[in-house]
Amino acid sequence: MTQPKRWVVTTSPDHAFGEVARELANRGFTIEEKMDAIGVVVGSAHDDVAEALKGVKGVTDVSPDAPVDIGPSDSSDTW
Repeated sequence: MTQPKRWVVTTSPDHAFGEVARELANRGFTIEEKMDAIGVVVGSAHDDVAEALKGVKGVTDVSPDAPVDIGPSDSSDTW
């Protein structure tokens, strides 16, 4: 079996954040971080679980997590 991937789930402000997060967990999403101020939940799941999360009431987007590296602060290269 493949390893779970990290996902970023964006929620709607029209739904209670805590309830949406609970439903994500109930559907098999392993929550690693909850950022209720911006309506985002980060966690891990297999592809099929992530696809099913799109059907949870209050979920507006499910996207793969992508690492961000801005480099050292003294670098002359910005990208």
